[in-house]
Amino acid sequence: MPIADASHRVPDGAPPRRLDKALRELLPAASWNELRRLVQSGKVSLNGHVVTEAATPVGGGDRIEIRMAAQRPREA
Repeated sequence: MPIADASHRVPDGAPPRRLDKALRELLPAASWNELRRLVQSGKVSLNGHVVTEAATPVGGGDRIEIRMAAQRPREA
């Protein structure tokens, strides 16, 4: 099943966890490697900011967005 654009809000009071783990809970059909590539390629944002590290912490109230058409962020 292909991954589609989506927006998810982590429930208030949810314990802190890594972004890749939170994505796995939201998209259980996706493999760990698919989710890590999604993050590394700049297709995931957290609270409106693109993140490229799968270990980025997320917690209750955070908004995770997936945009498949997003371009890979440029290296600084």
